Amino acid sequence: MFFSPIAGIIPKEATAPSLILVGFLMIDIINDIPWNRYEAAIPAFLTLLLMPFTYSITNGIGAGFISFTFLKLVTGKHQELHGLMITSAIMFFVYFSLSI
Repeated sequence: MFFSPIAGIIPKEATAPSLILVGFLMIDIINDIPWNRYEAAIPAFLTLLLMPFTYSITNGIGAGFISFTFLKLVTGKHQELHGLMITSAIMFFVYFSLSI
């Protein structure tokens, strides 16, 4: 809250180039996704697809969490899931259920 007036000094037009640069740096991570493992590739693809189409980072990440957890449970690899991942997936499911 202390820095919010300082951040308000920067015009909105000046933030666009920095956001484009951050997006450019983030897109490099796509090379590291194991596209031959569907339990990792499908959630990554859903996350990448839903963020721009829904204009919401939350929706993209939520879809990724839910689909990742679901695929791990269905394929019998539930031992690879952390409790926080399951909790987050449940919370995102509740979030999506309540927003309908």
